Amino acid sequence: MRYSFLHTWAHQRLRHEKSSVYTDYEDKPHAVFDTIKSLREVIAKGEPLLPLDRNSQYSAAAILIRDYYDQLNTDEIQFCIQLVEECLNYLSSDLYQPQISDGTECCIHAIPQILAHNIHEKNKYIRYLVRTLLNRTPIGEYKRICDYAIESIHEAMLWTSDESFMLSLLDNYIIASCHIDQYIKDEIEKRYKGYYAWGTPLYSKEKVWKRVYDAISHKNDAKISSFMELERAEILLELIPFDTRNSILVDYAKQIIPFIVLSFTKDIENKYNRSVYLFKAYAYYVWQ
Repeated sequence: MRYSFLHTWAHQRLRHEKSSVYTDYEDKPHAVFDTIKSLREVIAKGEPLLPLDRNSQYSAAAILIRDYYDQLNTDEIQFCIQLVEECLNYLSSDLYQPQISDGTECCIHAIPQILAHNIHEKNKYIRYLVRTLLNRTPIGEYKRICDYAIESIHEAMLWTSDESFMLSLLDNYIIASCHIDQYIKDEIEKRYKGYYAWGTPLYSKEKVWKRVYDAISHKNDAKISSFMELERAEILLELIPFDTRNSILVDYAKQIIPFIVLSFTKDIENKYNRSVYLFKAYAYYVWQ
């Protein structure tokens, strides 16, 4: 694992841990950047690398953006942002197979810093965050891909720094959540009606995302009560600051109450963990 130290350094920084083992990198962003460039050259030459090595470029570039933006020059910033977006775009690909070490978590945590310096790119990054919030794939035992976005938003205090951005994000998330599960169901039905090769995905994520983005662009009708999954409501609640006095957000929280009641009346044996997420989120909100 020739470049795994980049991954280790980046994830220690992500968790705000001391990375004294890697003294060549700590507080030396240009040295990190040079290593990323070296890794890119190795990839371009087609040299064999393990996935952890290859993906280290994304984790390291994202941490440079999040923690060292003001110390980078313009070319370094643009190069790192390009890598972050390359990683984020892969999320919607039919080829994407989530892994703990694929760089996604670090790249999601870089978004608030990119936003702070690129206000004109807001819509693009709303799209990235919505895509992440809709992805509930478990990563390890205690985290889902959507949790990357939830953690990044609260850690960066986006509600404080850019409330209008966050309200737009929630509006887009609500529209997407109202339609995505039906779109997935439609695509699965189409796949079964046609030729289906064993081992291929049940539906095309790329086609589903296109329909979701069309729904958002056309501002299709959307109500929280139309969510088809408990987990969609739980994620929405996780996004709302627990101490909010914003009337719009308070109303959203009230609209989630029926999902709490519904979770008690439905057979949730196979959805126990999802219900627990919802109960915990609502309990935190109420106690605040």
